[in-house]
Order: sequence, then C-alpha cells, then structure tokens
Amino acid sequence: MISVTEKLKFIQSAFGRYEISRDGLNISVRCPNCRISKKKKLVIRIDNGVYHCWVCGMKGKGLKYVLKKFCSQFLYEEYLKKFPVQNDTEEESDDQVKRVFLPGDFKLLAQNTESRDPTIKSLIFYLRSRGLSTRDMWYFKLGFSKEPMFRDRVIMPSFDDCGELNYYVARSTEKNSVRKYVNSSFPRKEIVFNEINIRWDDNLTIVEGPFDLVKCDQNSTCLLGSFLSERSLLFQKIVKNETPIILALDHDAVKKTQKVCGLLMDYNIPIKLLPLGSRSDVGEMTKEEFLEAKKNSQPLNRKGLILKKIRSISTSCFV
Repeated sequence: MISVTEKLKFIQSAFGRYEISRDGLNISVRCPNCRISKKKKLVIRIDNGVYHCWVCGMKGKGLKYVLKKFCSQFLYEEYLKKFPVQNDTEEESDDQVKRVFLPGDFKLLAQNTESRDPTIKSLIFYLRSRGLSTRDMWYFKLGFSKEPMFRDRVIMPSFDDCGELNYYVARSTEKNSVRKYVNSSFPRKEIVFNEINIRWDDNLTIVEGPFDLVKCDQNSTCLLGSFLSERSLLFQKIVKNETPIILALDHDAVKKTQKVCGLLMDYNIPIKLLPLGSRSDVGEMTKEEFLEAKKNSQPLNRKGLILKKIRSISTSCFV
C-alpha cells in the first residue's frame, strides 16, 4: 500500500512545493494550467487524487490527465506504475451540462400589473407591500405560473454571466404556507445567483436569500440560504477575482456569518459587515436604508472576528 509520505513526495516532484490543509486531507500546489503568479490554487485530495483549481476550474479524479498534459512522460509513467488503483476521469464532457427550465406558462408580472385576475392581483399586491415597484419587477424578471406547484408564488429567475437561465426561486405569498420556497433542482453550489448583474472587480454584497436582493444595489448576490462552501462557484469566483465582500446575512445567522468570514479571511479576501440595526434582515429594509447601511459598513479583520466570537459566546451564556 502506498503511504501518504510517498504520495506527497511524488506530488512535490511533479508540481513543486505544496501546502497541506489543516485537516490533512488536501494539499495545494501551483496550477500548471493557469499558472496564476505563485499562488497555490490547485487543490488535490491526498487519498484519492481528486483535484480542482479554484481559478481556472480544471478538475478531475486522479492525476493522469494533468500529468499527461503538463508534466514529463517519465512522471506520467511513474504515476501509472505507482498508483494503478486511482480512479482517473478527465474533465466533465460538455454533453453532461445540466439545464434549468421555467414553467411552460411562465409570464412576467410587470406585463400584467393591470390584470383583473384575482391570483395575479394578489401577487402584485404582495410585491407592492414589500416596497417593490414595477421597475423592480422588470429588473428581477419576476413572474408567475398557474401550474399547481407554483400557485400563489412569485417566481424569481436567475441568469448566469452569459444570460442563460441557471436557477429560479418561487416564494409563497401566503403567511402560513407549509413550504415557503420552491427551488430549482439544480445544485446551488454550481451557480452564482444572477451573476449577469455582477461586477467582480467591485465590492460585492452577499445576502442570504433572493428576496433580500430586491432591496440591494446592483452588485449583489445571495447564498440561497446555504453556507458559502469552498466548492461553490460563488466562492471560486470571489477567490479568482479577489473580490472585496460586504456581508449582510440575517441578524440571527451569527455562526454562519462567523464561518463565512473565517473562510474568506483564509484566502485574504477583504470583508466588511453591513449593519442591520433593528432589522432582522436586508429584506426588511427600504432601499434607502440599505444604501445608508452600506456606507456605514465596517471592515473586519481576524482580530475583530475573534472578538465577535467571544462576545457572541458571552451573550449566549447569559441568555
């Protein structure tokens, strides 16, 4: 059986110096495909050879493909001899690309603001009550469907940087709805919500849900309620572009905020925290309140994060 030491020695001979993750499962090396300065962005799992570059997106299982394309014939043959049980697969074929589709009868609410249909009127009233204008309905392409699964729901589609549909969220307008959201089945970590609106070279505001976005300015996206993972496309794009982040998660998401901040700091991403004041989330703010809060966002460093963790622990102890 091949030891970890032998694996590390071989990987160093192929890719140069490496860095080991805190959990000891992965190592990071300089990617031979994108060669971005001297940063080690190609992550390789030690036990099975699964690899992924955070910058260029190159990925696969086993290192045969990478060694064959970028390294010497000697290293390629040595790999085949020493690691015959590694599961080698090259990058995913374009034929395997998944697609997202809106309901067949999807229609834009902005085109139906004068409708007498009670269902449509109810959806429009709900959006007005949340402070949305007709312009907002156009901007976010908010729509509806009369299919049973989408009844009494506002549908917000998402588009990638090429303008292709990549996700959607349908929110119930009923207060006591058993299921508040109906989401696209497409994996959340593989999309950036409404990337079409994002400028990666400017401050990017991150909120929790899509319906928080309607109160933000243009350069914003959301986590879709989930945690920001290193494997998510959003995280990869942030790291690749070194995008400064303004974090505006819900008031009660203290632990999630701390984890996201810690993860971004590990990659030297500048972070600011947007103050919510008495609001529980950005969705409760007016657009003017959001812009004012954004102006007052405070930078956060490692020391500040530790102090926030201590305060949150101290507070919970006295509740």
